[in-house]
Amino acid sequence: PPVAQALAALSQAAADSGIKPDFSRMTGSGACVFLPLETAGQALEVVGRLSGRVDGDIFTARSLPVHPLSI
Repeated sequence: PPVAQALAALSQAAADSGIKPDFSRMTGSGACVFLPLETAGQALEVVGRLSGRVDGDIFTARSLPVHPLSI
């Protein structure tokens, strides 16, 4: 249930920010949830709306253009 709650909170925070939450996902291990976004501004807005809604750490990260192990 905690992961499902975190995923629901992420989807709701995205929707509240005017962002389509369709790509809210859980990692393969189930340890984290994430939502790829276009801009850092969108990410910061979603993070701001998540504060106080979930237990655990909330952070943003930039994706890599190429996976380092594929080189």
